[in-house]
Amino acid sequence: MKREQLIVAMAIIEHRGKVLVGLRNSLHDPAAHGLWQAAGGSVEFGETPEQTVLREVKEETGLRVRIVALFPKIINVHWKFKTHELQVLLPT
Repeated sequence: MKREQLIVAMAIIEHRGKVLVGLRNSLHDPAAHGLWQAAGGSVEFGETPEQTVLREVKEETGLRVRIVALFPKIINVHWKFKTHELQVLLPT
């Protein structure tokens, strides 16, 4: 059994009643290529989720944003077995 931990922070960017989403150009990840998603990404070692959001939004969109509200954190536990995978989402 292999257990992985990945911490991700995402931004919901709203301006004048519109929400910004991006179309993924993930040629290296065919399952994700062409999907719509909010800006965000993996939290780097020593980085807070808030720092991640600001960095990822700048990298992905070129925008400088400010955080006005935080949503509850969700713990996502993912186990990989030989025959199946198990994923559990726990709001905190």
